[in-house]
Amino acid sequence: MLYWDADRRISVAMVSNNTLAPGRQQRLQRALVAFAEKRATEGLDDLRSDLPDNPVQSGTYVLPTAETIVVSGDDNRVSVVRSGIPYPAYRIGAGIRYVPGLDTYLAGAADGRLHWLNLYEDMLGDPK
Repeated sequence: MLYWDADRRISVAMVSNNTLAPGRQQRLQRALVAFAEKRATEGLDDLRSDLPDNPVQSGTYVLPTAETIVVSGDDNRVSVVRSGIPYPAYRIGAGIRYVPGLDTYLAGAADGRLHWLNLYEDMLGDPK
């Protein structure tokens, strides 16, 4: 992971062999950026947050940004469509999926929503 903000003169680099639990990998990256930006409380809160390891259900979801995400497939092959572009989503836990093209982790929330997590976004999508 490489994060660079030229205006604020902040750089964060992280190399990992992925031995972290899938739900922690992205949380650690987000926390490192928060710490570098002097947002320690936010970084610690992020590290304390969990990404549930629940299966992602096929369907259409609306993110809080009003963007629509489509998840399709079966237990073996899952595809995610964002902005009209399909991306494969690979299982990396019991239910968590990783989408390399978006550097995003997906998980099913306990209430049926979609948990969408990457370096810049941590949100729940509502089924449409």
